[in-house]
Amino acid sequence: MTSSNQAIGTNALRELDKLAPRDQASQEPEVRRFFDMVPTDNEEFDRHSIQHQTMLLIVGLLHKVPNLVRAALLPNEGMPPTAAEFGIRTGCWAVDLSNQFPHVKVVGIDSVPSWPRSEQVPENCSFEVHDINLPLTKYHQSFNVCHVNHVGKGIRDHEDFLYRIPEVLRTSGILLMTTGYSMLYKEDKTHPTDISEGEPGWCAAQALFSEFVKSATKASKIPEGQDNWQELLHVNPYLTSVGVEEAYIPVGPWPSDLDETSAEIARLAQINVLQFLKTMGDILLSNGFDEVTLNRWTTMAREEVTTMKPRLFSRFKFAWGVRNSVEWVPKADAVAVTMH
Repeated sequence: MTSSNQAIGTNALRELDKLAPRDQASQEPEVRRFFDMVPTDNEEFDRHSIQHQTMLLIVGLLHKVPNLVRAALLPNEGMPPTAAEFGIRTGCWAVDLSNQFPHVKVVGIDSVPSWPRSEQVPENCSFEVHDINLPLTKYHQSFNVCHVNHVGKGIRDHEDFLYRIPEVLRTSGILLMTTGYSMLYKEDKTHPTDISEGEPGWCAAQALFSEFVKSATKASKIPEGQDNWQELLHVNPYLTSVGVEEAYIPVGPWPSDLDETSAEIARLAQINVLQFLKTMGDILLSNGFDEVTLNRWTTMAREEVTTMKPRLFSRFKFAWGVRNSVEWVPKADAVAVTMH
């Protein structure tokens, strides 16, 4: 890890102690039901800061395609560059980008207030509330870079959202997307769902993650949609130079051939999973999951993750694209034009 990345990671962790409490905000009912389940305490903020540092180490920087991002954010007196982060979580990414590009105005946008206190935020960084499921007209052609950060369950319709998000970008602007999967994978990168407790190959940690996905999807009625990113981004009429990458991260430094940075990423992934077990437990209990079973599985899962037996992976996805010059129109208007 380079010294610049160490500084970025340190900045991210420092933000942990500066976070303001997160309040509730009105949203669409099915989205609100999911966010009502998610804890908003310091432990969850801690986990998000650790996950931010993990992403920094995986990518090597704050963002994929650094050359494209730097070019998009070059100083321009006629139209000063701006950037946005949708789904700010702890606000670390927006704060770090503001520090990296002090001439760029950075806006962090989320459906609920969840950001550092104002005295800790650089002058070129601000935060505001907006539900990404609602029209993005207020941000029409506003940004040179837009980062969609782990919004996952907050998106009602991934196909609709991926059509709408290029509206916020200026021509040649860069769309960045980052998300994780709410699953754990075996060493062969499979996630068996047809194995019952006590049968060979059953894993308590995997079982808990599976139950969490079922519970969250049932409550919000929103399935995870990142599996379709590649197809949807490539056919998007407003994007070019689309790229999609995945990363399977060992949960703990169990591979024998890890370098120093990879081992640190694996350790952070291990901590993240251990912390998320508590979050999942709270959510599962609130949705009626049997407490005795939950306690037994959680104890077993913590042992599995701590001892790295079985060997598990977490999974992340990254995507990007460049905004072309085609004028953005609402989908209904585009369909009408096509029909005629």
